[in-house]
Amino acid sequence: MSMSTIVKPNSSMKIHASEMFVADCPLQIIERKKTIINEVKTLGKF
Repeated sequence: MSMSTIVKPNSSMKIHASEMFVADCPLQIIERKKTIINEVKTLGKF
């Protein structure tokens, strides 16, 4: 449970940072969301 609580704020920060970073590049937004989804899946395995 402690790991999930640590992961949630980190993942939300990554999403906000990526959206701000690629605000003018739709393709990069799609790629960032894919990487975030992959990170969530790998974290879910643990």
